[in-house]
Amino acid sequence: MCSTAGGSRPLLIHAVTIAWANERYTGGTYSAFAPGQVTRFWSALRTPVGPIHLAGEHTDEYWGYMEGAIRSGQRAAKAIAGKRLGRSVGPRRSPDAWLLS
Repeated sequence: MCSTAGGSRPLLIHAVTIAWANERYTGGTYSAFAPGQVTRFWSALRTPVGPIHLAGEHTDEYWGYMEGAIRSGQRAAKAIAGKRLGRSVGPRRSPDAWLLS
C-alpha cells in the first residue's frame, strides 16, 4: 500500500483480502464472451431498465478485471446521480474502439 499510496498507511483502519478462487458462488470466475457477444450485447448491458443500472466488470471496456468493476460502478453511480439531478449521462464509447485500437 505504501508503495502505491505513499504515506497513507497511518490512515488505514481495516483491510480485507479475498481468495477469489475460493469464493463459494463464482469460484473466482469472470466474464468470457464468445466471438460477437461483446458487440451484440454491449448496449443492452449498459442500458438502464427503469431504475435498474447494471454494473460489474462485464459492462466495462476492461471486462474480466477489477479495473472494469470499479469503472462500471462509477459509471452507474454517475448515471443515477445524473438522473436525480435531471441530467443525462450516457455510456462511453463502444468496446470496439478499445478492441481495435
